[in-house]
Amino acid sequence: MVKSQIQEHIENFTSGVENMQDAVEHVTSATKTMTGKIDEVKDGLQETTEQLTQATQELTKKTTEATYPNTPTDPTIALQPRSYAAAIQTGDTR
Repeated sequence: MVKSQIQEHIENFTSGVENMQDAVEHVTSATKTMTGKIDEVKDGLQETTEQLTQATQELTKKTTEATYPNTPTDPTIALQPRSYAAAIQTGDTR
């Protein structure tokens, strides 16, 4: 009788361990799937950020050109002092 009870407890314990192993495998698989999806979202966000940055830069350039048509958009040129002759030729005497 004691032997059969011990055998029953061992079988229950073994079954419980197998169930836990299955659960751990399921959670591990789900975690890997979620990690892959998170990586896809991060990549998509990075790409969207780059596109928005480029669009913002282009819009800023076009807005600047439309607002200040006589201002050079090349930063190296914009930093150079304007000569009196150039100002007279363009009519920009600011």
